[in-house]
Amino acid sequence: MQNTSHMGIISSQELSNYQPPINHQQERAALQQQLQELYCMPPAPEHQEKILNLQERLSILGQHEANDQCNGG
Repeated sequence: MQNTSHMGIISSQELSNYQPPINHQQERAALQQQLQELYCMPPAPEHQEKILNLQERLSILGQHEANDQCNGG
């Protein structure tokens, strides 16, 4: 049986959608911006859930930087 998958080959559509990884400072700024926007919205269960998820991600990011002595790469 032949393997017809194209592992390792990136299509032009995938390549056009590629975004390089962001550093921790950029990620923190994006998370804080999203939080600010959610804080300005009327209270709703889905907003609260998103706020908790963003706060958790910020916490994980801070713990990673402190515990792993990461310089933000």
